[in-house]
Amino acid sequence: MTKRRSYTPRIPAMVCPHCLTRSIACDSFEIDRLPRDVRYICQNAKCGHVIVARLFIIRIVRPSMIPEPAIRLPYGQWRSKSANDDNHLPANDDHRVPANDDHPPDAAEVAIPRLIP
Repeated sequence: MTKRRSYTPRIPAMVCPHCLTRSIACDSFEIDRLPRDVRYICQNAKCGHVIVARLFIIRIVRPSMIPEPAIRLPYGQWRSKSANDDNHLPANDDHRVPANDDHPPDAAEVAIPRLIP
């Protein structure tokens, strides 16, 4: 008796650029240690589009316990930040003053209003 899976197996897929239906990876060919060509077949029988996509290894998220010295890749995070994410301060935080007054501003910087009797 075979054991039934309680989950759907994850098959690498892309969207067909013509009919926007799921295209499933059916095989791949190793070009080198880093790139491979993957053949995808559109699941829409009326479309029948077959495409080849190139899959690259681009960065290391967690280093290997048995590294190959010939493989040199940059380290990075799982998802890289967006190209337009420059960590700008919000518009209201141009001049930040510490909340705990560790470094209070100089008297020349702060205008103290005088009460006129």
